[in-house]
Amino acid sequence: MSVEEQQRRFLRKHLGAEVTITLQNNQVIMALGVDISINGIGFISRLMMRPQQAFRVDFELAALGKRDKDHVSAIARVIHCTPSTAGYRIGAQFYELDRVSYEAISRFME
Repeated sequence: MSVEEQQRRFLRKHLGAEVTITLQNNQVIMALGVDISINGIGFISRLMMRPQQAFRVDFELAALGKRDKDHVSAIARVIHCTPSTAGYRIGAQFYELDRVSYEAISRFME
């Protein structure tokens, strides 16, 4: 399956939230979450990341009509990294997502 096919396989929703990226060397960077699906996340980072690079991503989500936010934490892998005017547009796929985070994303996607 091509990158483009992977990118469009799942419904995406605008995120517009700050995300925390923790690299394998424990370097922490802040990024702007652009969109999310049940399978992955798109974000803008000042740091270039290489395809297949693994990292942890943490962010907060609020489902429609819900006052409290849910914390989401997942291990993800870079699928693509494209230069943009704001840094790098990165698309990543979740590959370790616990049940609580999965349910938070599911509620957000409704």
